[in-house]
Amino acid sequence: MIESIPNISEGRNRSVIRQTIRAIECINGANLLDYSSDSTHHRTVLTIAGSELGVRNAILAIATNAIRNIDLRQHDGIHPRIGAIDVIPLVPLIGASLDQCIALSHSIGRLLAETHKIPVFLYEASSRLPHRHRLEQIRKGGFEQLKTKLLHDDWRPDYGPQQPHPSAGACVIGARQPLIAFNVNLESHNLKIAEEIARRIRGSNGGIPFVKALGLLVSTTKHDGVQVSINLTDYQRSPLADVLTAVFEEAKNYAVKISGTELIGLIPADAVVGTARNIPIREFIAPNQILENRLQQQSR
Repeated sequence: MIESIPNISEGRNRSVIRQTIRAIECINGANLLDYSSDSTHHRTVLTIAGSELGVRNAILAIATNAIRNIDLRQHDGIHPRIGAIDVIPLVPLIGASLDQCIALSHSIGRLLAETHKIPVFLYEASSRLPHRHRLEQIRKGGFEQLKTKLLHDDWRPDYGPQQPHPSAGACVIGARQPLIAFNVNLESHNLKIAEEIARRIRGSNGGIPFVKALGLLVSTTKHDGVQVSINLTDYQRSPLADVLTAVFEEAKNYAVKISGTELIGLIPADAVVGTARNIPIREFIAPNQILENRLQQQSR
């Protein structure tokens, strides 16, 4: 079994999001486990799982719908992005290997490039070049600077044309191990505080290893204020409890309260251990957000 977490650059148009969900539901061998849309990020994160063929066909259906309906020239979300179908992670689950996911990323990337005339970059374990291993390196400059970026030989896509799709930009796909994406909302509108906390915990700045973080200003029904948006790329070597504790302590240093946490997508059961600020991690996670629980529900 393989899991994929495609991110599309649409978080507001409910019709497009519903079309995407219906497209997945029509595919044999793949199940939609979860989806989450955010209007400020202007992004929807989908979680699917199934057989290699089922996941492949579901991703192709998602991509076709996104490229047909999303125009990045009119896009103003705060989340970094270079494509309508922005990033497609592939994660090995039961009976699958990372090598299998790498091969699948090449197969899907080649098909997307041929079918939609869109440049495709390989990242993480699928990357063939060191400077393309990290997603943030590929997305640097965003859709707005993509045309100029592609003129450089260092950024020739792995598949597809050396120019962006006019409305859909480019796509990033690759195999990786499970990642935990979550936001910590602060009771503040001071963006500098969120950016400074993100900088201090970010692994690339000497903070916590395997942590990527951004400070963002959001305004949604869930939260109006700043947040620290975090990707934890190896929860076994940097436990989630340690990361949350670090954010709580940094916020305390600025005399800012935490108004809540928000998990994006699903989380492996073995990541839900430990305590953060004397609160068990399980209290931050709803049972239906645990990956194994969703898989068990789908198998019934």
